[in-house]
Amino acid sequence: MSSEVNLSAYHLTFDDEFNFFNSTPNGTATTWATTLWGVRNFSAGAGDQSYFSDSSVGVNPFAVGGGVLTITAAPGTNPAGRQYNSGVIDSKAMFSQTYGYFEMRAELPAGAGMWPAFWTQDTNDYAAREIDVLEAFGAPNASGEGGAHSAHWDVHDTSNPSGTGAWAPVVPDATAGFHAYGVMWDPKNVTFYFDGQPIGQVATPANLNVPQYLIANVAVGGQWPGQAAGETGQMKIDYIRAFSNNSSDTAIAPQTVSSPDGGGTSLYGATVAGGAPGAGTPYADTLTLLMSEDAYHGDAQGVITIDGKTIGGAVTVTALHSQGKTQSVTLTGQWGPGAHDIGVQFINDAYAGTITTDRNLYVVGVSLDGQSVAKPAATLLANGTAHFAKAASPLVLQLSEDAYQGDAQFTVAVDGKTLGKAQSVTSLHASEAAQDFSFGLAMPAGSHDVAVSFTNDAYGGTATLDRNLYVNAVVVNGAAVHGTAATLLSASTQHFSVVVAASG
Repeated sequence: MSSEVNLSAYHLTFDDEFNFFNSTPNGTATTWATTLWGVRNFSAGAGDQSYFSDSSVGVNPFAVGGGVLTITAAPGTNPAGRQYNSGVIDSKAMFSQTYGYFEMRAELPAGAGMWPAFWTQDTNDYAAREIDVLEAFGAPNASGEGGAHSAHWDVHDTSNPSGTGAWAPVVPDATAGFHAYGVMWDPKNVTFYFDGQPIGQVATPANLNVPQYLIANVAVGGQWPGQAAGETGQMKIDYIRAFSNNSSDTAIAPQTVSSPDGGGTSLYGATVAGGAPGAGTPYADTLTLLMSEDAYHGDAQGVITIDGKTIGGAVTVTALHSQGKTQSVTLTGQWGPGAHDIGVQFINDAYAGTITTDRNLYVVGVSLDGQSVAKPAATLLANGTAHFAKAASPLVLQLSEDAYQGDAQFTVAVDGKTLGKAQSVTSLHASEAAQDFSFGLAMPAGSHDVAVSFTNDAYGGTATLDRNLYVNAVVVNGAAVHGTAATLLSASTQHFSVVVAASG
């Protein structure tokens, strides 16, 4: 059994950081389903007390904030007459994969009868081909199994419906903090991980070779965990991610990484041997500020933030405003598409009573991924923070290029209608940079065709003398659409099918 998670040959194929929560009862290509197997609000387990609810059928057990999806299991009434309302999310409509590494980082619920789980299910359903990455009890059951100190893992298949697995001790209390629960599934073995370290392994069953989708839920009660008696429990999910080493599985751009506790900020699992994944390495967002100063007894300094988080250290500005000069400050990170608050804080104001004995800071321009933000200029005459807002757009394309004798150009059409004129890409694919192009058209609920056309291919006979266009992601209403990465090596058009969920 391997010593730690090794994703060096893997690329990201699914990522939900829960900066927002997209769901519909039966799921779509861009939303989680809030019913088990996409069709049912409860399981058939003997004595199970939980009903998987949402706002369409009663109590909403889901809340999102601070990069965390919270699923609350609490006593209540529901159409099934069960004692508890709780929640389930499944990805059947939007994501499934054969083999790979799947991981959830979460804080588990405490309390008798609480039964959180993270598992995968055969896309054919009911075929008993299932990987239980995590099952845990909020308190030990009548047989003394479980409790907050241990987790259960197993594999079910048609030849062994009772499953092959075991309880594994993890930490003193998995209900008191966030931990990563993962599984590496390949044709030979199914290996289970806790915080990146292996805790169990079984040989891959012969019939466990079809796509599986992701499920996370909090069940309550039943013959195995025991009954709850009025407790309320919460599972808090930091992220759910999937990786593949199969080149036919499309690499995706990551969502903005957020952390409720300062952990889990690596995109690649709790622990990674052999370096970061190769194919599908996330592309950096680029923040560029044009700044100048009035210097007095030293240069002006500022601190840059995005969405309240400080990016890098203090920036010293040396370009004099009085001479009409500006200084370009470029920072990179993974902030993702959508709306962002960009802050510039002046931290070392100085003033001796006259206009020539005054230290000031000027922000002349602000752009994120090549796009200027609204009102990108400010004068800071005293210590304080100027804020610049980048608004979310309904449709964003994240593009990069190989430049040769000029930049790659493209046009985009939605449902056959071309949006504006050809535009140029300037972010180099080899530098792992991407550029956002936003389009403000309204996209009503339903299916849409987004077509990206590479219009000015050029080739000089070698890999270094080649102009190409890369579509790193198509983003709709702030969420990256899975399976929307493409490489255009010649003048051609790439079509992407996207589904816009109905609001409400």
